[in-house]
Amino acid sequence: MDVRTPPPRRPALGPPSICAGDPHFRLWGRAESVRTFLWMGAEAIAPVVFGFVADLLGGDRNQAQGLRYALLLMLAPLGRTP
Repeated sequence: MDVRTPPPRRPALGPPSICAGDPHFRLWGRAESVRTFLWMGAEAIAPVVFGFVADLLGGDRNQAQGLRYALLLMLAPLGRTP
């Protein structure tokens, strides 16, 4: 391997790679659609959850501090990803 060549990247771990097993071939399409529906729902509700947490942590007077704490709290799970 050449010194200037970057190391190969590992693929990201998504929901299909952490499943316990593959579903039956006749149920695969339905399982994939349910997984996609739940994934899109979680992405859609994320800004609302972030705003709720920021309001909860900031209180009535210090909204900027609430946003700061909410961002730090929401970034914590991202630090665990490989």
